[in-house]
Order: sequence, then structure tokens, then C-alpha cells
Amino acid sequence: LGGEAENAATVTVGRNLLKKVNVGNETVHIGSYAFIYCSGITDVTIHDGVESVGRSAFNGCKSLRRVLLPNSIITLGYGSFMYCTSLEYVRMSKALTTIGQSVFNNCSSLKSINIPQSVDKIESYAFSDCSRLMSVAIPNTVTNIGCSAFNRCSMVSSVALADSVTSIG
Repeated sequence: LGGEAENAATVTVGRNLLKKVNVGNETVHIGSYAFIYCSGITDVTIHDGVESVGRSAFNGCKSLRRVLLPNSIITLGYGSFMYCTSLEYVRMSKALTTIGQSVFNNCSSLKSINIPQSVDKIESYAFSDCSRLMSVAIPNTVTNIGCSAFNRCSMVSSVALADSVTSIG
């Protein structure tokens, strides 16, 4: 995939037949709704050079199991991986500064997440309803955690917050 995937019309024919997404280094931005409801996608690999993933770009990709984000990703748009109910593994970008609102909302198969040192803010509902989430590593660079960021993550037994966190909710 080269260039920009700007809207839902980008992937309409064969929406359920698409299995793997490999976004090349010529792409800078994955547009909003680019792969929304592509229920057959199991793996997404995004190569260096991509800086942002748009709003709901992979929302509802119910078969998606693995996402590899390159270290060039700075921004994940609202709900970019929301309702990816089979998502088990995410390799986060080391350049990501904010985990946006509802980015991983309802990713009910996600068991652990390592938030990179580059992140200073986890927005509202970022991991809400990740019902199998057990392990969360929040680095001391995080200063702000939005309301309900970990709402209904019933399997998380403890979270160690660094002194750097100045605002929760």
C-alpha cells in the first residue's frame, strides 16, 4: 500500500477477504476509516516512515491478532484499533507521545501492553473494556491518565504508578 488511504471507500471490494496488511515506507499517513470493518485481517505490519494512523482506521477488524507499529508512528487517532476483539499483541512505537482516546477500546483478547518511554499521556478509554488485560507497564514519563482509561479491565490486579503521574481522570 503506497500513498494515502483516506477513507472507507479505499477498501470496499473484498473487505472480508483481505487477510494481511503491509503498509510500505512510502506511506506517511493511514487515513481515517481506511480498513474499518475488514473482518478478515489477521496481521498488520506498518513500516518505518508512517507517522500516523487515522481515526478508526482498523476499527472492527475482528480477526486482527497482531500489530507491529514502527518507531516512526507519533500519533494513533481516535479508536484506531477499537473493537479488534482478537488482538493479542501490539508492538508499540518508541516515538508515540500519546495513546489517544479509545485507541484499544474493546480489544478483549489483549493480555499485556508495554507503554513506551516516549508516552506522556494516556487518554480517556484508551484501554477500556480490554477484559483480558492482565499486565500494564506504565513508564515514569506518563504524567496524565484520562478518565476510564482502564475501565472494565477486570483482570488487571495491580498497576504501579510513578511519581510522574500528576493527573488521573
